[in-house]
Amino acid sequence: MTFGSTFGRTFSPTFQPHSQAVAVAGGGWWDLNGTITSCVAAYQAKGAASLAAAKVNLANPGTYDAAAVNGNVGWSADNGFMSSKDNNYKLNTGVTINSANWTFIIRFSGYVNSKPNENLCGYWNNAKISAFRFRTSSNVGNFANYTYDTYTVVIDSDVSGSLTSGVVAAAGSAAYLNGTNVGTITQGTGQDGLFYICGRNYAENSLTVNTLAFAIYNSVLTSTQVSNLTTAMAAL
Repeated sequence: MTFGSTFGRTFSPTFQPHSQAVAVAGGGWWDLNGTITSCVAAYQAKGAASLAAAKVNLANPGTYDAAAVNGNVGWSADNGFMSSKDNNYKLNTGVTINSANWTFIIRFSGYVNSKPNENLCGYWNNAKISAFRFRTSSNVGNFANYTYDTYTVVIDSDVSGSLTSGVVAAAGSAAYLNGTNVGTITQGTGQDGLFYICGRNYAENSLTVNTLAFAIYNSVLTSTQVSNLTTAMAAL
C-alpha cells in the first residue's frame, strides 16, 4: 500500500481544510464543514500559529484544549507536535473514553521505532488492563495494534511495511490505514480513561514522532466519513 493511492484523491473544494486563523466550531476539516456532528475534540498542530494555538480544540475552543503533561512537547508549523523517546512529554486531551463506540483519527510523520509498545496516542486503565490505543509493534519498523481492552488487530508488515507517516483511524470495531479498512477490532469491556496524544496516559515514555492533526468523535463514523477525513487531513 502506498500513500499516493489515498492522498492523491480529488477532494471536493467544499471540504477544503480551513486555516486555524479562521477555524470556528462547526466548520472545518474535523467535521467536514459541519456534516459530522459528533466531533468532541480536534487539534491541528501543522500550520498553527504557535504551540499554544496548536493545543486549542478547534471543535469547541476552551473545552478539551490539550494540556501539557510533564513538560511541553516540541512544535513547529511544518511538523506539528514533535515528541521524543528521550522524554516523557505528552498532551492530555481531557476527553474521557468510556466505551468502544468512538472514532479516533490521527495524521503523523517522522516516526522512528526505538522500542516495543510505543503508543502514538491512547489511554490505558491498568486496573483492568484495558486500553484503546494505537501502538507500535515489537517488530521494528512496523506500525501495529489498534486495541480495545485486551483484544487487538495487528497491522503488520504485510499491510504497512515500514510505516513512518500516514493517517490511521479506529471507528468502533473498524481499523483504518490511510482511509482503507485494514482489520476488525474485537470489542472488549474496557474501562474509562483519559485520552492522550504524543503517548498514552501511563508510565512509559513518549515516542519519536510528529503529530500533525488529531480528532476524536463520540460516535462510530462510516467508512466514507473516515475516508473523507483522511483526505482532508492529508491536505493540511
